[in-house]
Amino acid sequence: MVAQRTAEELRDELRRLDDELARMREEVARGRRAIGERWDAPRDPEDLSAALTAVEEQEAIIAALEERRRALLGDVGGEA
Repeated sequence: MVAQRTAEELRDELRRLDDELARMREEVARGRRAIGERWDAPRDPEDLSAALTAVEEQEAIIAALEERRRALLGDVGGEA
């Protein structure tokens, strides 16, 4: 049997998740800016493709974390 987590434990996880999401969003924004500015972005088509793929993978992770956040909010009762 799995013990239910307390509301405080859920709120702590939400705070950690929010911190991680903020960090990842900034990382994605930096990556997209670097690709868009092209002055320090990869110039080789393969490097550019790899950079874009990395950004898109980060965005997919962010989407999964946002879904987890919504689920946690539901568990806490919409607080946070």
